[in-house]
Amino acid sequence: MCTFDDGSGGMFMSWLANNGCVLEGIELQGRSVLVCKAVKRFETLIAIPKEVVIRHRTACEDDDIGEMFRDKMDCPPFSNPARVLTVFLFYLKLQGRDTKWYWYIQNLPTYETFDDFVDNWEDDDLDCLDPTLKLLCQGVKADINRTYQQTLAVIDEYIPRATTRCRDKLLEVRKCLSFENYRFAYLCVESRAFLDRFPGGEMRPLLIPFADMLDHDPSFPSALGDNHQSCVGGQEFEDGAFIMRADRDIRRGGTVYNNYGRRTNRELLITYGFILRNNIWEYVTIHPPWANFINSTPREFRSPLERQKYDVLYHQDTRDYKLFGTKIPDQKLLWLFDIWTCTSQASLSQLINTRVNNLSISVRAASCMLREIEHTMQRMARRPARVNMKPSRVALVNNFHETRLGILQAHVSFLKKYV
Repeated sequence: MCTFDDGSGGMFMSWLANNGCVLEGIELQGRSVLVCKAVKRFETLIAIPKEVVIRHRTACEDDDIGEMFRDKMDCPPFSNPARVLTVFLFYLKLQGRDTKWYWYIQNLPTYETFDDFVDNWEDDDLDCLDPTLKLLCQGVKADINRTYQQTLAVIDEYIPRATTRCRDKLLEVRKCLSFENYRFAYLCVESRAFLDRFPGGEMRPLLIPFADMLDHDPSFPSALGDNHQSCVGGQEFEDGAFIMRADRDIRRGGTVYNNYGRRTNRELLITYGFILRNNIWEYVTIHPPWANFINSTPREFRSPLERQKYDVLYHQDTRDYKLFGTKIPDQKLLWLFDIWTCTSQASLSQLINTRVNNLSISVRAASCMLREIEHTMQRMARRPARVNMKPSRVALVNNFHETRLGILQAHVSFLKKYV
């Protein structure tokens, strides 16, 4: 989420340049990041020196409040490096122009940006999502509340024994750290952090100015390498800098995007507050009819055929199965349905020796699979959005369900050709 404006955006870019950042051919236009010259695949677009990055180590080595993070590293919530970064980010925000990251802080999202993040939804809103996602959303809300209270308790406990310099700063933090301020810093870290792959970083979260401000490409799953998917043509963290390279040719005037990795819409909604329509990494879980069967014991089998089916299905570990919209037909699942519906040991032995990608689809297997998918579609029926639900949230709910329903409908359309 890029939040530049004409004033602070220009100052931010100057600050980056003055601190040794390389933004090769990059310019800002409104809320978009554009290239002002053609960039070839594998060429460096962005290089951010390690000194500009806000790391867990940066917080722990801070001259003012770092001693608390070091002392309380094994105590919740600071045993979680992301919560150290949360409090440190708020502390930097409090410092105003006294921190070297002032222009970065000025270009963070506004508080209103997080209005529709799932922790802010009413329970009636969450009821419009599927039960699993509702529980995950409630977990996010609970974690923010719990870690906020833990943070206040740790600060209160540490202040009396802090050094004078640290105590003065912590008193300022304690006075200003309202729940709203904590939530803002928490969600900034959760929605923007990369993983620290510098030597000694131990994969802790870190904030990379500018690199964490690129929008997600709405039309491509991978527009620019990032921490979730290795950069093509080079390492991400090298020579004391974070490097981003173009993973395709970009024409002059083209927009530079980030890649949020192989994330389902559940993960995108919880972490970033948006959903991708037709997300290629989204899937729907079906529960195949043999799920209970493979929990049986050998003495319960009525025939050698059942025992042979059990041996195959049990070792495939398919009590649940994920259906993707980009994998139609799912040859392995069709093969498993063929195994399940097989009526003789001879045909079963032939199926076992058949390569999955050479499978000829049987009417029997297609019919059985079609019934299971249609049952799944019926179970996905959801409550309609409540009358006064915010339109932006209604759109998120609709996109979530329509993408999942589209996956199942695509499989249904394919299977009906064989039934």
